[in-house]
Amino acid sequence: SEFVENVSKINVLNAVQEILQRSEILREMVDQGKIGIGAAMYDVTTGIVDFYDDTIVINHEAELAAAEVD
Repeated sequence: SEFVENVSKINVLNAVQEILQRSEILREMVDQGKIGIGAAMYDVTTGIVDFYDDTIVINHEAELAAAEVD
């Protein structure tokens, strides 16, 4: 149902924020451009994974700076 989908999406979005708030190590890795974190929903019926583009956290500036060093 639409209600369940909305509640699930809110839960996934909150999980991304909690990860960034609670894990200093992961937050630092995002800040350094070493990793990105994003929310997605897996549909068990279709097998499709939908990524929520507006939740993807990537530090592109750090990523580009690291690429220049290599």
